[in-house]
Amino acid sequence: MPRQYRLPLLFLSLAFTGGVTVAIGLVLGGKMSRLEADGVTTTARVTRLREVSSGSGNSRTTNYRVWLDAEHNGQDYALEDDVAEDIYRPLAEGGSVSVVFVPDGSGLCLIGAQADVARVAQTAEWVRYGGAAVAAIGATLLAAVWFAPRLPSNDGSLSGQAYGRA
Repeated sequence: MPRQYRLPLLFLSLAFTGGVTVAIGLVLGGKMSRLEADGVTTTARVTRLREVSSGSGNSRTTNYRVWLDAEHNGQDYALEDDVAEDIYRPLAEGGSVSVVFVPDGSGLCLIGAQADVARVAQTAEWVRYGGAAVAAIGATLLAAVWFAPRLPSNDGSLSGQAYGRA
């Protein structure tokens, strides 16, 4: 790859990564807002636990999934949630756990209490802010690298001649 294109691609990648991070924060924040507004807290029974590992060597990833049966206003709900290891380890099939869920059949739930929902919503907000900052820095640096060769240098010639863009 020609040298003059490395920095613009690096900064474009930085801006793209920031944009993806903002999108993740928006999706997570939207789910948590819905749980805060419409969620009910109840005790659910753990019906199934699953731990799935992928990768090899030092780059192994483990995902933990929990299936739950909850009851609200006489109606039964089948829920599932992906959880962190510290939440997963103490659970046992047939055991009870506190869960916040939206009783509309969507399956949107979070193991924990309303305070946990608020904490995750706050984290999602910070993820959005951080992603926006990274995207702004990447876009600014990309614009600076892209437009700088087109600006006149001190001697009146175009500095872009060094990059072959003049």
